[in-house]
Amino acid sequence: MFSAKHYGKILFGVCSSVIFIGIVSLGSRYYHLPKPTIQNTVIEKEEEEEDEKEIYIEKHHQRFLKSYHSRIDYNENIQKEFYLKEEYDNLIVQPNNILESSWKRRILIEPTPFGNIIMFYNSYKQGFSYYCDVNIPYPILNSVAMKYVLKYFCRDFFIDNSIVPMTASSPFLHIHEIEKRKAKNKKIDVANGPFAKLKTYKPEPKKTIGKDGTKQTEEKTEDFIKNKFIGCGKIYHFSPLQNVPKKTIKKDIPIKYSSFKQWHNPERFDLIPDTPGNK
Repeated sequence: MFSAKHYGKILFGVCSSVIFIGIVSLGSRYYHLPKPTIQNTVIEKEEEEEDEKEIYIEKHHQRFLKSYHSRIDYNENIQKEFYLKEEYDNLIVQPNNILESSWKRRILIEPTPFGNIIMFYNSYKQGFSYYCDVNIPYPILNSVAMKYVLKYFCRDFFIDNSIVPMTASSPFLHIHEIEKRKAKNKKIDVANGPFAKLKTYKPEPKKTIGKDGTKQTEEKTEDFIKNKFIGCGKIYHFSPLQNVPKKTIKKDIPIKYSSFKQWHNPERFDLIPDTPGNK
């Protein structure tokens, strides 16, 4: 017959086996669980940054479009010379002209998902000059420009006709940009000149293969006019102090001592002496 001592050993062995099997099963399950890796963390961070960019762009885009339904005049700060090409051309070439100096003083400092941007409108180059420490993509710069033109009431400076409603396009498209493109794209008349006549060919649309293996034809995108952005360097290059133009002092003939005494002589001035009647 088994004694109590033998039953205790058997019970201890069974419990030890159960505990061992439990530990092994839990360890195997933990081993097969997906563990966080550096790659997964980087992907999640990139997705968060991408969402932040989209939210930033959409916020300024909606606010900009909403301004076209407002009764506020968002162009009240633009000088009339900008709308008159001849007057603009004559004024902009003058040193220290009012068009450049006034808009260089209107500065926007904007925090973006890529860092801070300092922006102002460059009247001479007809674009937005900016300072930043990293490369900024066009959609972010466009969003900052939207905030700039609404803040300083100069919405016509924003000429990107892929965003501006067709019924409210900026007059600058016709005054400046379209004329520039016509001059740039002006072709030589080969019909009456000593040139060989060349045949013209219509470019065929590009064909690509889709994911399902079928051939797809790329649609031709419309040619839009974009805003101009002029990079001026890193933020530490920016100086908020404006250079004061030096005034030219006319050098007169040196004053003689006798002339100096005469200038200080009260008799030189027609002074009325103090009399009781003049008091």
